[in-house]
Amino acid sequence: MTPTTPTNTDGSPRVVLDAVVRRDVYFTMVRLAKGWTRVGKAYATKETAESWLDFVSKAWGDRPAEVSTCSLTWINGDLDLESICKLDQMYNMNAPN
Repeated sequence: MTPTTPTNTDGSPRVVLDAVVRRDVYFTMVRLAKGWTRVGKAYATKETAESWLDFVSKAWGDRPAEVSTCSLTWINGDLDLESICKLDQMYNMNAPN
């Protein structure tokens, strides 16, 4: 079986664009001696993440807590390399499957 180039009805080559999806997720962060550290999972809305700030702050000995926004990009259903590195380096988190 040989691969074929998609064509339009008039026989001209069809341009196939990558499906790109961008999405923001929100993390609760707590301030430790070494800097800000992610606490807990990713939240779909900023309001949900903010609702955990008081609990996080008290659970970590009244340390400052904040919400961090993380913008992720999927190309054709796969998380792009920049997003994977961002999750790993900034949030100490493995990319979802």
